[in-house]
Amino acid sequence: MADSSRTRVLLVDAHVHIYDCFDLDALFDAAASNFSRAARRLALADAPREGMLLLTETVHDHAFDALAAGQLKPKRWIVAKTSEPAVLQLSLDGQVPLWLVAGRQIATREDLEVLALGTTERFPDGEPISVSLAASERAAAMTALPWGFGKWWGPRGGIIERIMTAPRDRKLYSGDNGGRLAWSLRPRLLRLGERSGLKILPGTDPLPFPGQESRVGGFGMLVPSWESGGRPLERLVSRLAQSPGSPQEFGGLTGVAAFVKLQIAMQMRKRRRRSAHT
Repeated sequence: MADSSRTRVLLVDAHVHIYDCFDLDALFDAAASNFSRAARRLALADAPREGMLLLTETVHDHAFDALAAGQLKPKRWIVAKTSEPAVLQLSLDGQVPLWLVAGRQIATREDLEVLALGTTERFPDGEPISVSLAASERAAAMTALPWGFGKWWGPRGGIIERIMTAPRDRKLYSGDNGGRLAWSLRPRLLRLGERSGLKILPGTDPLPFPGQESRVGGFGMLVPSWESGGRPLERLVSRLAQSPGSPQEFGGLTGVAAFVKLQIAMQMRKRRRRSAHT
């Protein structure tokens, strides 16, 4: 029998931002370190492994394009193009090799979000969620509805529920994130989505504050028996589509004190941005 601890695995953070206030090398260092820590906790410390970061860039952020064009460069990590336009390879001696995958976080008219994962396309904010979903499904390798604090309640929760339970031509995923409060129950709509066939893709969803890049890779999913075949995005999409349920999750959620502090900081940031536009 093969030793499963020696079979290559992939660790994926499915909700990553690269904000201007982030240090690129610190972000990639954190991803490699957090993936290695996760492997130890999963009893896979001896397994060869790779890491993958699925970008969810906002309409204001274009780090993937800048990295691909050589306009943005880490100091230590080496960035290389691959056979897939939406994938870059990141390498550094002594660290877990990483795949960086392009993608977008689309803000909808209803103040909900759609994640277009595995695409270099750009999408406008402010469209109805039905329009944003259709645009993502045409352009992206995967489309997900990410959980957000306070966004899946009330009338907006009803919108998400109707989408989750409606028949669709293409696979739709939901997204959990490490910013959710530790010890809280998994949100009802994430559980409903799973029952309706929406597999959950977990990721950290770091917030736009200095130091948040250290969270990247700290919450995500495990893909066992992994071989990229030279096309890691294509292989990930295939593996997720074929799996009978949501992938195995790793990592932890946010403690109470940090959760409250970050939510207050986000509200203050939103107010400042609204004031700047009035």
